[in-house]
Amino acid sequence: MTRPPYMREGPNPYPEHATPEQIKEIQVYRANHEPGYFEKYYNREGDRLSLKVHDESARTPVQLHVDPETKAKRAASDAPPPIGEKYVDEGARTGDRAGALDEKTLKKLDEAAAERQ
Repeated sequence: MTRPPYMREGPNPYPEHATPEQIKEIQVYRANHEPGYFEKYYNREGDRLSLKVHDESARTPVQLHVDPETKAKRAASDAPPPIGEKYVDEGARTGDRAGALDEKTLKKLDEAAAERQ
């Protein structure tokens, strides 16, 4: 991530009339590159320590997503979507009792089911 061109030098890096998107970009840059910024406002997973604590922008720092492999941080709103669900029974065939199991096993299962009810 490159330093945002509108980011100022000094103790308050936010431009006077910064847009919310510019503030978010600066906060993410600071979390990745400024020593102590991430530790001051976030836990190691990227969750904010407090919604009541603001940085120099007078805003709560954005929620972050921390890549588990590279440790790179990005705004959670910019993170890729989660991996889709996959169900175990996808493609499973349905059947009936007849022919699925032998009579002895079916009787035992029926008795166990009756005891549970």
